[in-house]
Amino acid sequence: DEMEATDETNRNVIFELDNFEAMIQLSKEVFMQSVLTNLYTYNDRYYLQVLFLTDELEKTNVDNEIAQILEFAHKTTVTQDTLVEYGTCIMERSALELTRYYFND
Repeated sequence: DEMEATDETNRNVIFELDNFEAMIQLSKEVFMQSVLTNLYTYNDRYYLQVLFLTDELEKTNVDNEIAQILEFAHKTTVTQDTLVEYGTCIMERSALELTRYYFND
């Protein structure tokens, strides 16, 4: 089933940010194609969920983008389910672009 194959290669990664300033810096430095980004707050922290819409050919590219994000954020054990249930989604689908747009000094 083609749809299933596509789902398998999408990568859903959640990053923890120390503060909103880190999100602003990240938005200025990291430009990604084919991603959905959601920004959550949970327990006084910010969490950026990045859904990479990829196929196998772009795997190296995704790894590079994750490495770039990790210059501003950390990996986290907090899951998407936890964020959806207990967190607050403050920017949906294009959090990086929205941050870049509204906080570009």
